Amino acid sequence: YLKMLHKIDAHSDDEYNPKRDMYIVKTLPFRSAKAGQFMQRVDDHMLKSKQLARRPDQKRTRLRPLCPQPSVFTKPPKGLPLDFYNVTWFNEALSNSQKQDIADIHLVMFLPDATHSLLGKAHPDEKLSDKKFTQKVLG
Repeated sequence: YLKMLHKIDAHSDDEYNPKRDMYIVKTLPFRSAKAGQFMQRVDDHMLKSKQLARRPDQKRTRLRPLCPQPSVFTKPPKGLPLDFYNVTWFNEALSNSQKQDIADIHLVMFLPDATHSLLGKAHPDEKLSDKKFTQKVLG
């Protein structure tokens, strides 16, 4: 997960909406639903950590619209595991050489249900090595 978190272009962007006095989250066209779910879990943990630390809240108010709004950032990060990328985008928008250049096609990183990530107690599959986890998920 750390490799993804360190790549800023793997994160969604947001745009300030002055009428609502909040930021609207924009959806990255290349990011999978699992990656989005995982990032929402990270956001939830960051918010809880701030609340527990009783630090003043400096977080921007962000709204995730029911109907996703596309981001203006369309260049995907390179070298992330295959399941980071949206399947339709990956299969339809990229040539075979681009697929090999962009994704690590021999690795996956998300649990089949990404909402089971970061629950406090590690899921048993999260304890597996990358290679064993990928073999288990891809069969």
